[in-house]
Amino acid sequence: MDKVVLKTFQQEVEQQCRFALIAAEDMKQALQEMEGLSDEMEQRLEEIAKQQIRSRGHSGPTLAVVGVQNEFGDWWERRDVIQDRFWYSVQSLLMAAANVSKLLWPTYRRGENLIPCRGEELRKSLAISDEHSPLSDRTLRNHFEHFDARLEHWAATSKDLSLHDLGMKSSGSTSTSAGYMVGGGGDPGDQMRAFNADSNTITFRGDVYQLQPIIDALEDVRTKAKSAAQKP
Repeated sequence: MDKVVLKTFQQEVEQQCRFALIAAEDMKQALQEMEGLSDEMEQRLEEIAKQQIRSRGHSGPTLAVVGVQNEFGDWWERRDVIQDRFWYSVQSLLMAAANVSKLLWPTYRRGENLIPCRGEELRKSLAISDEHSPLSDRTLRNHFEHFDARLEHWAATSKDLSLHDLGMKSSGSTSTSAGYMVGGGGDPGDQMRAFNADSNTITFRGDVYQLQPIIDALEDVRTKAKSAAQKP
């Protein structure tokens, strides 16, 4: 491969890694905000429940819930905004990681392979080995990119049509946000996208995917690509 062309591909690898890592940081920040919001809600719920007991002389879970609704009318809206930003960041991370994957392990339709061995030469120039297989596997990204097909398959195969999607389980928490199916709580095939902060994993219809190996590989590839692209 021409030296200028090779350097151009190296620069694009580094750029896509940066995009992915920005998304990973945004995902982390959204998760921290979600956990803080959950802690805030739990603390206020306890305070309101105690106030209800003192003022009415008995425990009143229903009254406590009403109190929470009155004091935190915007709580669910805030939670939804954070949850949307979290999943937007997850999707952005996976799309950028897939772009890195396609640069390093290209697939072609007939007649598209205009630079023979481009992927192999690029990987060799960056000393990319099998240890970066988390990037070569685009299965999780495909679930997100082709979500319409996944929904269609779910609709055709689900027994109960009880969809759970975009759930989040905060670190160290026993509670989950809406959409997260607790283990044993139903058909795993009805659970689409779910995140578990304790294990840093995404579950998709019963299959579990680790995010940290993808992020670690992106960090390593970015360092190598940046170094290679800066060589004269």
